[in-house]
Amino acid sequence: DTPAWKAGLKVNDKIVKINKELTRDMTLTEVVKRLRGRPGEAVDLIVLRESEKRLIEFKIVRDVIKVKYVKEAKVLEEGIAYIRMVEFGENTAKELEEALDSLRKSELSGIILDLRNNPGGLLDSAVRVAGNFLEKGKLVVYTKGRKESQDLKFFSEGRRPITELPMAVLINEGSASGSEIVAACLQDYKRAIIVGAKSFGKGSVQTVVPLSDGSAISLTTSAYFTPLGRQINNKGVMPDIAVEE
Repeated sequence: DTPAWKAGLKVNDKIVKINKELTRDMTLTEVVKRLRGRPGEAVDLIVLRESEKRLIEFKIVRDVIKVKYVKEAKVLEEGIAYIRMVEFGENTAKELEEALDSLRKSELSGIILDLRNNPGGLLDSAVRVAGNFLEKGKLVVYTKGRKESQDLKFFSEGRRPITELPMAVLINEGSASGSEIVAACLQDYKRAIIVGAKSFGKGSVQTVVPLSDGSAISLTTSAYFTPLGRQINNKGVMPDIAVEE
């Protein structure tokens, strides 16, 4: 439901031009600055869609993006609950718990958690989400860095976890960070079958170090590991059942 989504942009589209300017020598910050603007104003893009081997022009009308983290929560046929989560923000876990409370009013036979194109977000949000499907006290994810002080463990604390229903998690190449933490955790415990395409592979922790002139350096200081010790960064999560888009 973002302007880019409505216009038809897809994961892995490469932005070649912004308002007729080539992006080849632009930094990420410069690209973001050119893409953002006043709501109602348009920005013209040319993207390369490698899957179709062609350049495509888009006119995107900027808007204020209001994110509802749990975009859909409904019961499909045969009592299967379908939940689509688009980001791991401050209220994601709360929205999920409210959705589950509502879904529980129906007789459920299974759960589908759709994390396709979910880019991640807050770590504690991802841990809380995973905790809704695990027994309390289970290791969800841990970090490991050069220093022992950077080695942290995060455990499930589900309020009313659903542990008995069969479960599938949908992922694709746009599923990153928090999505990968949740999917890999549920996969390690054989709590869910992972379906789709290999995820993005973003599993590192950045620390921002302020400098005296007001600028700062962002350093990668540790990496995320699944309960069974699998590293997520640059590797991603492999689905149990591979399904092309």
